[in-house]
Amino acid sequence: MSNQVFSTAIVGLGNIGQGYDISLSPKDYALSHARAFDLHPGYELAAGADIDLSARERFESAYKVVVYDSI
Repeated sequence: MSNQVFSTAIVGLGNIGQGYDISLSPKDYALSHARAFDLHPGYELAAGADIDLSARERFESAYKVVVYDSI
């Protein structure tokens, strides 16, 4: 079994990117890409990107990673 960890960026921070479970318990729900990558031991959530400022702010606050307005 590999101990390799992949750094991951989410491009598009809407519902599937982060929105479906942002206000739900991480212990009970993994409905978005961000939550799934954040919880998986083989991945490190490293960045996010979206043109929407409020989506970027929500993502940065929840996951404590850098965000960008474009790729």
